[in-house]
Amino acid sequence: RGPYPPHVCEAFLEDEWFPVAGPKIKPPREPRDMLRMRLIREDHDYWDDWFMLAGVPLDRPLVGGPNFNDATYSIQAAARGEGIALARRSIIGEDLERGTLKRLFKIAVRTNERYWFVSPREIADAPKVRAFREWIKSELR
Repeated sequence: RGPYPPHVCEAFLEDEWFPVAGPKIKPPREPRDMLRMRLIREDHDYWDDWFMLAGVPLDRPLVGGPNFNDATYSIQAAARGEGIALARRSIIGEDLERGTLKRLFKIAVRTNERYWFVSPREIADAPKVRAFREWIKSELR
């Protein structure tokens, strides 16, 4: 969650969460239609926040599909057509490009979660550390 004193910390990737499904799932027409579909849950997900952003009031807690404790499993389940997952952009880019997942709506939840580059202060500006930091940033673009 950062920052991590006394180290030098640089936030370099903000993430967003949005609903995805495998290609065999018929896409919902509107966000509220997903309330009647099988939603894949994670222990710490942002479905409630996503529905609020989408303007869909939740009268009761979400129930339904499987619940996983790891994003990898929920993404795999969505790709297999087992339901709709709320996925992080940072980990599903290749799935979207390959077509194993499709994004269902442009609405996305942005959180305060970040990926951080952390290094001890005394070596933060060393050429190798700088080169590594720049390489990571370029790979994530």
